[in-house]
Amino acid sequence: MPNVLASFRQFLKTGCLGPLSTDMTLMDVARILRGPDDFVLSSDRVVPLYWCYNKLEISFAQDAPHRMEWFQIEHADDLEGDFEVIVDDMLAMTLDGFDAATKPSEFLIRDVWVPTDTIVTWRAMNDDILLSIKSGSVQIYFRVDTDFLQDGDAGNYLSSNTLENVVRTVDCRTKLDSIYSYSSSYEDCNASDATRIDGATYLAALNR
Repeated sequence: MPNVLASFRQFLKTGCLGPLSTDMTLMDVARILRGPDDFVLSSDRVVPLYWCYNKLEISFAQDAPHRMEWFQIEHADDLEGDFEVIVDDMLAMTLDGFDAATKPSEFLIRDVWVPTDTIVTWRAMNDDILLSIKSGSVQIYFRVDTDFLQDGDAGNYLSSNTLENVVRTVDCRTKLDSIYSYSSSYEDCNASDATRIDGATYLAALNR
């Protein structure tokens, strides 16, 4: 068992995964988790600013002291059982009853967040529907099984159906993809064609 056992529920609430938080620098992370298993080094940089550890990936700012921009639990579609090893020999996470099949609506009703304080977003990209839930610094991304689209046109489906129909159809067809914790200084570019509602509106549409 790794040295530190973090809680998935606490991560969702706080954006901190055990000792890991987005206010850290590259050197802070190195002291806690040692060097990465792998990294990405751009041709115009001398310091690798994208670090990879098993299911954990971390992005750092270009300028010293290289503050963390975000970290993510990648391959969240594999989460199952009682706990998941995030960094070999270093960090594991209790799943607290959640797994890769947990639906957006289930995250919203399990007393992790106040639904009115969350933002549910979805949009079409080619023949895919991308859906996410954001609360504070944490954003969960889901894949949607779009086999139900007869013409494969996700954009046409979203634009021609009511909010209630979309939520009811999509919620049960989701699967976790990745989970991010963003720093307060990180600027995320939101697509202008995305639909955004709060979690309470999402739940109301599902149950209407």
